[in-house]
Amino acid sequence: FFFLMIRRPPRSTQSRSSAASDVYKRQLEKGKIATSSDDCLIKIWDLSKLACVSTLKGHSAGVRSIIVLSNGMIASGSWDRTIRIWIPSWAPPAETKEDQQSFSSPTRHRRIISVQNSEVSPEQKTCLFSPAPVLILHNLPGESLNAFLCGCSDYMLRIWNYETKELLKTFTGHTGDVLSLASERFGEHVVSGSSDRTVRVWSAFKNKQTSCLRTLAGHTDSVWSLLVLDRDSMMISGSLDRTVKVWNMLKGSCLKTISTGETHQPMSMILWKPYILITGGSDNSLKLWNLKDFECLNTLENEHKGTVHTLCKVDEMMLVSLSLIHI
Repeated sequence: FFFLMIRRPPRSTQSRSSAASDVYKRQLEKGKIATSSDDCLIKIWDLSKLACVSTLKGHSAGVRSIIVLSNGMIASGSWDRTIRIWIPSWAPPAETKEDQQSFSSPTRHRRIISVQNSEVSPEQKTCLFSPAPVLILHNLPGESLNAFLCGCSDYMLRIWNYETKELLKTFTGHTGDVLSLASERFGEHVVSGSSDRTVRVWSAFKNKQTSCLRTLAGHTDSVWSLLVLDRDSMMISGSLDRTVKVWNMLKGSCLKTISTGETHQPMSMILWKPYILITGGSDNSLKLWNLKDFECLNTLENEHKGTVHTLCKVDEMMLVSLSLIHI
């Protein structure tokens, strides 16, 4: 496959860049993706021009996470304790079937995108005020809910309705920052990873239950990446302890522990093919894993100069990887 690298200016090692994880399904406009960083900005990138075409300003602290909502708007969560909803100025008024199709790769070889000084002011629709800094956002399954999930530094998860600004549900149980979120594609369960070294399973919709259904213990360091598979209640977690674990999330059992190597801490992960997992690591590399035999197929080294914090599948031939460059 071919991949794009997006390089950001050097920042604190505690910060994180983010790409909209479902941008290839609900793209902002054909051939565009969105990224965020701790410079308080959100950037819109045109993959055909290999350039930044718009900058979203409004946050007063680093933007830790962004998602593309079912209506095509952008939601961003920040250290400034706000969640902002954006409507890009060039966005169509309504999403069509054509808009929902995956766009094809604009280039057949590797490129690096550099930040440009483009300052197009989009419309900010609304702002939600969070009780604590927002560390991670995640779309909930089901597009009719007008809701998304956020994880915060006060150890809690919250479900917000972005149309009514209503806080629908609060989950408590973690004893550390909520760093990662994932959900079943067609189910009701969501999972969260934390600096408390656990993964917790929750019911997003059933009744008004806010207590944890399962606590998955086994990692010895913070859990930064999660992925729920569409089969057999399987879930994958990546931790700073340099392991990837495969779980049955409903039974709470660990099925397999994979050592990722002496230096590769899996900060991000994505399912590339039904049985091919890609992880982005703190050692600046990407690793490809075969989930059938849990063997490493390939390691992509010397492409990034910082931790690979985010992976985003654009189409069947292109992967975008985001990294912070530390000097």
